[in-house]
Amino acid sequence: MSSNLQSGQWDMIVVGAGTTGLPAATFAAKRGGRVLLVEAAGKIGGTLHLSSGQVSAAGTRLQAEKGIEDSPEQHLEEAIRISRGTIDPVLARLSIFNAAEAFDWMMELGFDVQDQCPSIESVHERYKVPRYYWGNNFGRSVLDVLEQATREQEAVGRIKVLTGTRVIGLLQNRQGVVTGVEIADGEGRESSVEGKNVVLASGGYAANPAMFRRLCGYRLYVNGSYEFAQGDGYDLAVAAGGYLRGRENYLSNFGWLLEDGPYPKAILGRLNTFPESRPPWEIYVNMHGQRFVREDEPSIDAREHALLEQPDLRYWVVFDDRIFRKAPPIVYDWSR
Repeated sequence: MSSNLQSGQWDMIVVGAGTTGLPAATFAAKRGGRVLLVEAAGKIGGTLHLSSGQVSAAGTRLQAEKGIEDSPEQHLEEAIRISRGTIDPVLARLSIFNAAEAFDWMMELGFDVQDQCPSIESVHERYKVPRYYWGNNFGRSVLDVLEQATREQEAVGRIKVLTGTRVIGLLQNRQGVVTGVEIADGEGRESSVEGKNVVLASGGYAANPAMFRRLCGYRLYVNGSYEFAQGDGYDLAVAAGGYLRGRENYLSNFGWLLEDGPYPKAILGRLNTFPESRPPWEIYVNMHGQRFVREDEPSIDAREHALLEQPDLRYWVVFDDRIFRKAPPIVYDWSR
């Protein structure tokens, strides 16, 4: 491990160089901080390499240019409605009331937003005002601008990026205050690095079946996440005296067609279960052969909550030969 990591205390150590870690490191550096950015993968970006990179923000310059009236207050009201009042009010306000400034900053850096944005969109429960945005290259479009901003600070020596390096523990003093991190490089060599502040931005646990079961209470069905989404930050935080909350708010999406074999499985096909784009011909039944939701239910949220009540979160799409021959294909990009 390079000796200059121990040459004095870092102002901030950021664990995870993805959607949150990159801008956290960038702005700490822009404000004069000396920042160490640690990433377990061999490259920065995290789940942005796979995700759609969808962003929502109210009161943006792009909305104003297109004559769309919107505000963070309206956005927050809709978030409360869509979440059925379960959203954390403090975190939601912090996020929503800073979203427009963050999006405008991305646009200044050259974010290649798609022409139809902002949009109401329909993959999630609909907003009443168009405030969804995504790039032409989806998550990669977000990564392009975040990486650009980070590399600029790296070039002037304010950020040091360590890839292929895991944080395996948090350093604490006798009072329990976190004072740095323990790291291990790709060859297993370990060392300790001191930092005045440590930010855990190492992402979720959608590639860790055991942790998914432990924290969500359900089996991990899909093997479709970023391989480094192992939830390391959760265990680090708990080991340092922290706690986790929010399990009661778990909500799955409405499911995918999966390959055969043991779970978690790869996605074989994505179903068009959106009645506004494909009126349903089939019926949906749970493992007991019972219908559990109207197939043409317009609310995505209602369909997902109906599935949440079914055994093992599983259902079957039932159709006959006539539907197979005459209905539009239910699986995206499939023919008969």
